[in-house]
Amino acid sequence: MMSLLWLSDTSPLFTYSPSQTYFQGTDNTASWKVSFDNAQRQVNDTQHTTTGPGAVTLPFAYATSFTPIFTSKPGVTPQLALGDSAPAPCTSGQNFTGINGDSPQAFTLSAAGELSFRGAWISTQSSAPGSDLALAQLDDASSLITYSGFVPVGNSTSEAVSVGGMDYSGTLSVTATPGSSATVSFTGSTIAVLGVTGPTLGPYTVTLDGSVVASLNAYQEVEAHGVILFFTSNLNLGRVHTLALTATAGNQAPTGLVIDSFIAYGPTGGASFSRGAGGGSAPANPSGVGTGGSLSILPSPTASTTPPLSGVTPNGSPNAGVIVGALLGALAGVFLLLWLFRKKMALKKPTNKPINPWDEANLLQNMKNEEIHVTTVAKQRYVYPGLVAHSELKKY
Repeated sequence: MMSLLWLSDTSPLFTYSPSQTYFQGTDNTASWKVSFDNAQRQVNDTQHTTTGPGAVTLPFAYATSFTPIFTSKPGVTPQLALGDSAPAPCTSGQNFTGINGDSPQAFTLSAAGELSFRGAWISTQSSAPGSDLALAQLDDASSLITYSGFVPVGNSTSEAVSVGGMDYSGTLSVTATPGSSATVSFTGSTIAVLGVTGPTLGPYTVTLDGSVVASLNAYQEVEAHGVILFFTSNLNLGRVHTLALTATAGNQAPTGLVIDSFIAYGPTGGASFSRGAGGGSAPANPSGVGTGGSLSILPSPTASTTPPLSGVTPNGSPNAGVIVGALLGALAGVFLLLWLFRKKMALKKPTNKPINPWDEANLLQNMKNEEIHVTTVAKQRYVYPGLVAHSELKKY
């Protein structure tokens, strides 16, 4: 089963033009500016904007689908390229599927004109097809994390960030010292690290099972929380993995790293955290570990019919299962209310409608109850509806 991850535009996993590493020798020479998207004002409400020609790339990811979210100026046609394939026109929310998730892929979004990029949904194969998906989320305050040089946010007067409403369990761990590290041991096929990016944070390295797998930078011009600092997939389910993030010193960037939580994905019973070597064992669900569905940090993509990339199939929204489940739940609720209403009506006791005294005195078979209107005692009689027009009586 697939796990769905939201990579906001401030994730260090994205690289923007005019990076010489990825865009040297191309037409994508324009820079980007990050800002808050005041029109959205929700989780990860940031965006990177370029006047073009510019590009953003996710250079290395094990993914089975990719769904970019962006807005572009009228007349501008953004294009998406998978690996070395030729770019093809795409629209915001277009879900590109049919991607080989067994090998790392590169995704590059470019535009010749103005483009505002908010992030992308990606899905990874975290459990065998047809099997249930499980996750374990470990808070930064858990004793299962081995820290060196980190302190909880709130324990220092010189901290670069403060805890926000989007931070998991309302805690953060921070360091401003090069060489400080945070290490966890886990089982699962996918691992993700959430934290903070901002103007007072800097570079860090990621080590997986003893090998450095990434050198990234948490620096951004604006502070953003709930950001995926790192993720990888296609891990061996048959062993315990060790992941470490280490703050490093930058040439001109500040030194700093903030961690919020770790999330391990895998099949049911195959995603968990444990103590490192020599640290003893931990229960299946230790304190600070949550289990549940998938990581869901909005916004939601929309469907599109733009022609696909070569060898890639566009599809609808990647969270269609969630939408269908919500609709079925709503319909079930409506039917339940109707059943309760009909049951209540069936149990309601019948009541006898009182008969007007005049009708009771002049009751005739098969006649409706009609009110008696009289003038004098001498003329008192039952008035049929059809006789009103031919009598001296007036209908009130």
